[in-house]
Amino acid sequence: MCVKKRRESFTLIELLVVIAIIAILTGLLLPALNSAREKGRSITCLSNLKQFGISESLYQGEFDDCIAPPSDSRLIHGPHLYTTRYHWDYFFGKQYLKLKTNAGGWPLQNAWKVFQCPSDTRPDTASTSRPRSYAILYSYVDMSNVDELHRINRIKSPSQCIFAAENDAMKKRPAGGTKSNAYCGFSSGEGEVVFWNSNNMGWNHGLKTNMLLLDGHATSRQVFTDRNYNGTSPEQDLYYTKLQ
Repeated sequence: MCVKKRRESFTLIELLVVIAIIAILTGLLLPALNSAREKGRSITCLSNLKQFGISESLYQGEFDDCIAPPSDSRLIHGPHLYTTRYHWDYFFGKQYLKLKTNAGGWPLQNAWKVFQCPSDTRPDTASTSRPRSYAILYSYVDMSNVDELHRINRIKSPSQCIFAAENDAMKKRPAGGTKSNAYCGFSSGEGEVVFWNSNNMGWNHGLKTNMLLLDGHATSRQVFTDRNYNGTSPEQDLYYTKLQ
């Protein structure tokens, strides 16, 4: 006659050991997973910036080598005055990236994600404006004098000049200059589409900011200056960052 062996169950100690091992493995794997996830976000962000670089090149070809939509439509082939909706972001998004707008002409919900870094977690609500994680140098749109019109052929080293970079929408910088209200096609005291002398670039990726340089390549650099942003000379403004 065959005698069945009694099935032995785990003891409490064995269960605790298994749980401890799982906890240790989770603790070891989570940082690596988080790092890989953030790396993916940063790559997507760089891809966004590269698309702006393509748009900026198309703009130069269409508007006599001028770098970005100006602050005064009288000084260039308008009519895209630097005012409500007609900022560089709105013009690039609608004209070159062919992003959708609603019946009123405002950016359509969930259709302008290219202007939002994946690490920028502000929701894309049902309002008329979409979150924007990027800004350009004020010097490119300051057209108060026709002699100051910024064209690409006046820049000595395009590969060493910032065109666009992440703003401080997520308020990760330690002081001042936050842009929590930065939205596509909208400008206000807390949400300007450009970097002024009181602005800070964002730290959306550790202590680094993704940025697009004038020659069209995107890179990641550490921003080391909290204040005193120049905002008037694209070649001098390079000193706001340092290569890593």
